Amino acid sequence: MNKSQKRIVFVTYAGVLPFYLSPMVGYCDINEILVKFSEINTISSLYAALIVCFLSGMQWQKIIEANIKGFFFYSPIIPLLLVSTYALKVNGIYSSFILVVSLFLSLSIDLKLVNKKSDKWFRKLRINATILASISFFI
Repeated sequence: MNKSQKRIVFVTYAGVLPFYLSPMVGYCDINEILVKFSEINTISSLYAALIVCFLSGMQWQKIIEANIKGFFFYSPIIPLLLVSTYALKVNGIYSSFILVVSLFLSLSIDLKLVNKKSDKWFRKLRINATILASISFFI
C-alpha cells in the first residue's frame, strides 16, 4: 500500500469516529456538563446526513464525468439526499433506521458506479467504513 492509499485509509477511518460521539457520551456521566444527550444525538444524525449528502454529490460528479444518461442512474441520488435530510426531523429509532438505510443505499450506488474504476482495496475500505458507521447507530 503506497503513501497516498494510507492517507485515504486514515482519513476514511478518522471520518467514522464522529459517528461514535453519541454512544461515547451516552456511556459517560458528563452528558449534563457538556450538552444534553438529545443534542448529541442530533449532532450525530446531522453528521451522518452530511456524509450521505457529500457522498451523493460525489456520485453526481462520477455520473457527469462518465456521461451516464438515463433516468435510472439519476433517480436514486435525489431521494437519497432527501431521505438523509428528513432523518434529522424524525426522532429515535426511525432516524437511525433512515440514516443507516441511506448509508447502505449510498454504498450500493457507489459500488455500481465505480465498480470497474476503483481498486479492490478502495471498495473494501468503503464497505468497512459504511458498516462501522452503521453499527454506531445501534450501540
